[in-house]
Amino acid sequence: MKRAAAGLLLLASFSAAAACEDWLGVPLGSKHGGSDNYREFNPGIGFEHRCGRFGIGGGIFRNSLDRTAIHFGVGATALDFGALKIRVLLLAASGYGTKAGYVAVPMVSYEGKKYGMDFLVVPPIGDRQWVIGYGVKMRF
Repeated sequence: MKRAAAGLLLLASFSAAAACEDWLGVPLGSKHGGSDNYREFNPGIGFEHRCGRFGIGGGIFRNSLDRTAIHFGVGATALDFGALKIRVLLLAASGYGTKAGYVAVPMVSYEGKKYGMDFLVVPPIGDRQWVIGYGVKMRF
């Protein structure tokens, strides 16, 4: 909890110096490497707040193990090609049967003036294969 508060305070300090934007996200699905035994329709809802190159977000969704999962993360835009952005996220999620841990995740986003789409790649963790997740989002 102290780390989350420190992250929010750090993000707030960037808010004063950079243009900020908020997105409402809807996770849609996933594709798993090496197996078809996972739920690949993963509906949910999330929120992202970004100021300049840095952001924070979280939400809730139905994960690939057919459990409710809550996720939280911080991220930075590594490359910005206008509407196309490549980010690196540090995420934590519950609902996987083990203690929530952090994982670094690359994400590619397409962001129009009002709508966008995200694709992220979760690397193999333990005995689980890689996962590609995707969703849509709306700026407000």
